[in-house]
Order: sequence, then C-alpha cells, then structure tokens
Amino acid sequence: MTSKELCVSYLDALNTGDLDKVLGLFSSDAEVSSPLYGFRDVKSFYTELFNDTSRSQTRLLNVFDKSDSSNSAVALHFEYDWTLGNGNLVKFECV
Repeated sequence: MTSKELCVSYLDALNTGDLDKVLGLFSSDAEVSSPLYGFRDVKSFYTELFNDTSRSQTRLLNVFDKSDSSNSAVALHFEYDWTLGNGNLVKFECV
C-alpha cells in the first residue's frame, strides 16, 4: 500500500466510523496525541472519538512522505467536518 493509499483508507475509515478498519491501519502498540482527548492508546482514542461523532466528512489536502533507509514517516493534511453527537458541526484542518 502506498502512503497515499494508506491516507485515503484512513480517511475512509473516519468517514464511515469503522473502528476495525482504523485499528487495522495502526500497530497494536500505537498511541495518539490529541489536543481534545489527550495522550491515549489508539483503540481508546478512536472508540471515544466515534462515540462522540454522529457524522464525519474529510477532504485530503496533502500527503507528506519521508522515506529513507533508517527512518520513514507519513503525515496527511486534511479538512475535517466533524458533526458531534449533539448535532454541532466543527470544521477544522488536521495534520
């Protein structure tokens, strides 16, 4: 899977609220640092996020891919329209 395919799969899982699909994209020991939820293991973070969400719509803006023989990383930049469980809509950009 290319970096862009990985990012598209991630956003698709966010849009559909598919916890199993999201978790399948991370290692079992992955952790998330979120300004809203704090530092959490990946399963706890996405479980809570999806419980707090009634709808997600994302738009991929950029994929940043750094690969070399000793280290690799990928980041995605996207717009996120997040409808909370109470119906409030929050729009923001994420990396």
